[in-house]
Parts: sequence; C-alpha cells; structure tokens
Amino acid sequence: MSRIAIIDTYTDPKYVTQGTLRHIPLCEDSITKADGEYIHHGSVCALVLDRCTNSPYELLNIQALPNKHKAKVFGSIDDLHRALNICIEENVDIVSMSLASSVLSDSRVIYDTAKALSEKAVIVAALDNMMYVSLPTSYPFVVGVQNDWDNLLEPGDISYKPEDRYCAHTIANCNFGFLRDIRHYPSNSFAVPVVTAWVNDILNREKLSPQAVMKRLRAKPVYTGEGLRFSDRGMDIPVAVLVYENDDAALPCRKVLDGMFKEEIQATALSVFPGEYDVRIRRTDSAGDIPRELRFMQAHYKTDIVFVAVRQEELFRFENEIE
Repeated sequence: MSRIAIIDTYTDPKYVTQGTLRHIPLCEDSITKADGEYIHHGSVCALVLDRCTNSPYELLNIQALPNKHKAKVFGSIDDLHRALNICIEENVDIVSMSLASSVLSDSRVIYDTAKALSEKAVIVAALDNMMYVSLPTSYPFVVGVQNDWDNLLEPGDISYKPEDRYCAHTIANCNFGFLRDIRHYPSNSFAVPVVTAWVNDILNREKLSPQAVMKRLRAKPVYTGEGLRFSDRGMDIPVAVLVYENDDAALPCRKVLDGMFKEEIQATALSVFPGEYDVRIRRTDSAGDIPRELRFMQAHYKTDIVFVAVRQEELFRFENEIE
C-alpha cells in the first residue's frame, strides 16, 4: 500500500474511502475540521484521487495552504519547504501537489530538498492555473502536470507531451461529472490527483523507482493538443541583452539574476549557452527561435525583466532577431 502526501489545504476525511488519513497543519490558519458546506481545494483533490485509484493507500494531508472560500490561495514558500522535508521524514511514496510557485526565485529555497525527495518518492506537481512556468513542476525530476484543455482524452485518461514548453509534460483529463456536481471544474490542480491515482495503482502492482515510474509515463500516448495560452500577456515586460566574450557564460548570467533578486527584481534569461540547470534560465539553440521563445517568456514567466545572453560576435544578429 502506497503512502501518499497531499500538500494542500485541509482535507476532509469523508472524501477518503479507500485509505486512512492523517492531518499535519503547517500554516498559521490551518484547521482540523470541515468548514461548513464548502468543499476546500485539498478535499476536492482527495476526492478525485479516491475516485480514480483502484488501489488502497495511506494519505498524509500536509496543510501548507490556508482555507479560503472560492478565492485563490496564497501560501508561504517556507511552509512548502517544511512540507517537502516532512515527506522525506515520513518516507512517502508519492507526493501530490496541486499547488505551485510561479516566483522562480523561490527555487533557492526548495530545489535541493525537492531533488533529495525525488530520489525516494514520485513528486506529482501542477502547472500554475494561469499557465506560468512553475516550481517544482518544471524541475526535470518532477512529474509536471497540466489539464487536457483541448478535451482530447476521456475523463481519467493520461497522455504525454514530450516537447511541452512549460515542462509540464503529463496531460490528464479531469472533466468529471462529479466535479461539476460540487461546482468545481477542470484545472491543472485537479489533473494532478488523476496522475497520482495512476502512480498509486502502478506502485501497488510493482515495486518501481521514481525514475522507472517517470519512464512509464514517457511511454504514454503522445498528446497532440495545443493546450492553453495567454499570448497577449506580458507585452510590456522589458528585454535587455547580456553580452559575453566566450561560452563560459552560465555562471555570470546567474550572478546577474541573483543581483537583480537582491534588489527585489524578479529576472529571467534566455540563453544560447549550455550550463548548470537553473529554472530561471530558458535555453535555445537557434537565433531564429529567439523571437518565439522571448514572447513565450514574456507571457508565461512571472518576471520583471528578461535578459537575452549572447556572444559578442553574434550581438548584431541577435539584436535584429529581438527587434
């Protein structure tokens, strides 16, 4: 039987019929009981998981988000970090996160812990519902999930999109009638427990490593939908050019972004240089792709400025592409 951690708002035990539930409150206004008739986000996620899985499970509800009535919920990156550490301590098999941070500088807080956790558990995390590149969703060791916005799949089905630009490669359909009955609707958030249920069923049949589970996901049918875009957003986000004399530019680029963060400016970069992974830096191999990639970053990265890192000898050509 798998141990599953849902990191979310409060989860009402009545929506967990195939397993046991334990609640760990982390945020200041955590509650330990149901709040009237309204079904909170964490309870809806548990309901989807319970309806979709065919296997028993032990559920750990780590409440890192406050309960809000019909409002977007904001939590603390420090509470999320604590929740990830609890998952390590509790030896969970699956982490189900229908939440995300679109503030990419938050990576400095959670990256190392998420990486360590991924060695032991399958982390399933949602893309931001406003379609911003998100943490920990876009990490290469996380199962990043988004909803089947084109409605090409049957409810409960899963597909895989190898070239997804958000790095949320796993697509799940959560267009369930029982969600509409409780006045909740398809979202990236509710696609996550669909995938969590699939992982739970796999792990109850076979003892697989997190890496082997991700390999199984990559073997799923290829998703052919376009997905959701906000192409008109972010047109006013400024662009600046960083010029380097050689290919050893990854570290200086990161130092520039870190320096901007110290000034409370969220900065990202589009780079033609290889280098150590940094979620704030998007890479492209072709000058011809710069306009498209830059426009995507303006629309789908929560950033105050986008830098384009180029070589000195290519500056003129890249400036033309940017213009």
